[in-house]
Amino acid sequence: MADLQQGYTGAPQLVRQFIIDKTTALLDDPRFTTIRDRDINGEALGAIFDEAVAALTTAEALERMVDNDVPGARVLRRDQVADDVQVIHNGSLVYLDDGPIGARVEARPAINFGGSERLIPPAAPALGADTVSVLASLGYDDDRISRLHSSGVLGPHADHR
Repeated sequence: MADLQQGYTGAPQLVRQFIIDKTTALLDDPRFTTIRDRDINGEALGAIFDEAVAALTTAEALERMVDNDVPGARVLRRDQVADDVQVIHNGSLVYLDDGPIGARVEARPAINFGGSERLIPPAAPALGADTVSVLASLGYDDDRISRLHSSGVLGPHADHR
């Protein structure tokens, strides 16, 4: 997709068909009459598109897409996502406080089955926080875990019993 003057847009195949110009000039070109023709002459169509779209701003390209019922959206930079109207409206970001780790922002799970609550995964445990329970699940008894801890094998961050 061409780099527009102020960003990028998606849906390149649909964009090529609809936003090049507000005229129907391409509809009369025999190279682009059918889907097969457009496929065969894709490079030529792409060149025409690239030339035409290079003169558009992202806002102009998006306006033409909307005017022609073409799905698409501006591709946002990471620092723009949290302030995007649709992201805010859909509640697409989840802000969490993970105690010692601090605040984190995650994308909310997109799929919701049967109206159930979307589960947000917890943060990974802190280094060593689950060492004892993992060793116990592997069959280590308290005495052996204690000896490993006392000898320094488990490291300074391992949880204690």
